[in-house]
Amino acid sequence: MKTALLRVVLFLKYVMQKFNGEKKLYCLRCNNVVLEITLTRKSSFFQEISFFECPSCHRSYAKKSFKSLTYQWRHPISIALYSLFFHSEPSEGYVQSAYNALIYRRSEDDIKLIIDEIALELDAPTIKVSKILDGHDVSEKRCRDFLSLIVKLAKSSKASQQSFSDTTLESLP
Repeated sequence: MKTALLRVVLFLKYVMQKFNGEKKLYCLRCNNVVLEITLTRKSSFFQEISFFECPSCHRSYAKKSFKSLTYQWRHPISIALYSLFFHSEPSEGYVQSAYNALIYRRSEDDIKLIIDEIALELDAPTIKVSKILDGHDVSEKRCRDFLSLIVKLAKSSKASQQSFSDTTLESLP
């Protein structure tokens, strides 16, 4: 029994090495740029997670054994989706709270970068963004709808701030 189990384990390790070792991974935005591996870590006996970075655009990715390439945590999309861990069916008020948490203590440049990256993924999809929430039962459509609401909220917030600052400037003597 132990010998059979050992053979299975060795076979699975062999398959994992073959699967992860020979396949080149390419940046999902740059398309023809091979990703550079930055770290590989075993998370369990059969699971391994590797982290990658694009040498051209510097986007960070993660890939678990036998799973597809996805954005690494702390990517703007993962930051926005983080709140779906707690509410997989968010209300309008919750989306506002999630947006407020997203922009809290961030500079205007950082907020613009986050919103632009989310909008880029919505306009030109590269991955199933629901895969970022690995292990949580949130549909792809729900994730994309949530991200879309975040972008709309950011744009409407910026527009209202702009009109407020214009009004304030016009009212000065």
